[in-house]
Amino acid sequence: VQLIAEDLLNKIRFTIINDIPDVGLVSLTSTGIGLANIEQRLALLYGDSASFSVEEKQSRFVVSLTIPRESL
Repeated sequence: VQLIAEDLLNKIRFTIINDIPDVGLVSLTSTGIGLANIEQRLALLYGDSASFSVEEKQSRFVVSLTIPRESL
């Protein structure tokens, strides 16, 4: 697992990269409900200022979350 946090001036991006497990004949299935919940919560909290993506790249899952930086 690789974790990356980036400072993008007025936003922060978190990226998590994880190998896709080799499960042989067993297939990995998902309803996507958890991902949909995350997207809905981000929209409620930040509107269009946040983004969330999940991609499969070269046998790895890459998840990115970008949120606005809050001033202290």
